[in-house]
Amino acid sequence: MTRPHEAFGKDFLLGATEALAVAQAELEVGPEPQSIDLWLEPRAARPEAESSHPSIALLAHMTREPCGLELYSRAPGVPELYGCLRKQLGVAHLRARAQRTTIERALPPFWVLCAGRPRRALDALGAAPLEGDFPAGFFGIAVRIPLRLVVLSELPETPETRILRLLGRRRVFSRALAEVKDDPLLWPILEPVALRWATRIEHRGASSPEEEELLMNTREYFEAYSEKLRQEGRTVGLRQGRQEGRRELLAALLAQRFGPLPDAARARLEVASEETLARIGAALFDAPSLEALFAEE
Repeated sequence: MTRPHEAFGKDFLLGATEALAVAQAELEVGPEPQSIDLWLEPRAARPEAESSHPSIALLAHMTREPCGLELYSRAPGVPELYGCLRKQLGVAHLRARAQRTTIERALPPFWVLCAGRPRRALDALGAAPLEGDFPAGFFGIAVRIPLRLVVLSELPETPETRILRLLGRRRVFSRALAEVKDDPLLWPILEPVALRWATRIEHRGASSPEEEELLMNTREYFEAYSEKLRQEGRTVGLRQGRQEGRRELLAALLAQRFGPLPDAARARLEVASEETLARIGAALFDAPSLEALFAEE
């Protein structure tokens, strides 16, 4: 089961890499059911200004060729790292067949992003600090396979590592989150993601300590958005259960997720009961389309 911070991280990375690569989440590989968290194919033309910006340069360097990204909101164990190797070899096999080349030539880099230091896994794989233009916290394994581990809690607190530190936990995540407010490149990417997650958890309540932690760190985005609506003369009052405020907030989030709302969707929100609004809010971020969201009504 995907952990909340891992899901949040994938959501954020989809936005952060949009200008750099075509991203596919949960790419299935191998004969057994297994999927890569994110598979990235670099865009032919990358925006030079963004690729060289301190906040994006390191990520641009990591994704300059087709690669996989695996996220762990904790320190993965040895079996999980071997699982990453299986996925890496699985996608290499598919690429080799498509390109009519050897698996060695088709073997893509894999970046395993770990919130904590996987001590046993690093020892088991003979990992050592990664050479080249990489900061502390980057490791490569001893064999000639481009499986690379990034220990998020060991990254230096610099603009270059900010995106990666936003995938960490606790102090690492909260400190990076505070930095983003002064980052004109990352702020518009992170703000809607944080708002969606804060609203989602606030709406149905945190179901685990990890969700509680994520809500604590992102709640200010929800509260700031609610205050913005209040200043515009709207009544939000989501936590007080006031239906008008819930309709306004849901309409804004639906438009953010699916684009401008058709009149029919707005009309259905206007007459929806409190129970219906609660169901729409809970399913908002998992529904594949606006039509699917309203299908049960």
